[in-house]
Amino acid sequence: MSDKNIIITGFESCSHFYQACIFASMCKKHGLCKDYTMKSFATRLDYLEWLKIFKEKHFFCDSKFKNHKSCPLVYLDNDQYIGGCDNLKIWFRNRTK
Repeated sequence: MSDKNIIITGFESCSHFYQACIFASMCKKHGLCKDYTMKSFATRLDYLEWLKIFKEKHFFCDSKFKNHKSCPLVYLDNDQYIGGCDNLKIWFRNRTK
């Protein structure tokens, strides 16, 4: 079992945000993470403002992170960028084959 936590951040009306939360739950069930946290914003604009500030303050060793503009943002414990919903699905599938 992993000791990492998955963090999913997005806005409340985004279906991809909720899909990513379902996959995070599956990751926990399969022992791929210790737990997961959902951080939601009321609007897309609120999320994008948060994302801009978050990207200025955080650095992940992944060149794709600085270009991330979509919802949701998925990462592990502030130290590993996963990507968006589709990236989390791929991350999950690669570890459960």
